[in-house]
Amino acid sequence: MAKPLREELNDSRFEVVHRAAWFICEHHSAKEKFDLQVSVEALKNKMRGAGFPQRAVETLWTGVTSQTEIQRAGGRFYFFR
Repeated sequence: MAKPLREELNDSRFEVVHRAAWFICEHHSAKEKFDLQVSVEALKNKMRGAGFPQRAVETLWTGVTSQTEIQRAGGRFYFFR
């Protein structure tokens, strides 16, 4: 029987290379008011609670943008490249 995914993620033989999360606000003005530090800590707490490996939590990269900026850059395909 296969191991549950959570156990597979904790297996030291596997290394996830890129861990990223984007917080996307509707407008630029909302982005300016967005509290990234509080939101990142809440996300990391949820990750810990879900059983993510500590190294995944510690190395998580985060960014904040807005739908306006994404559209200005040509859409999500171009913005997130």
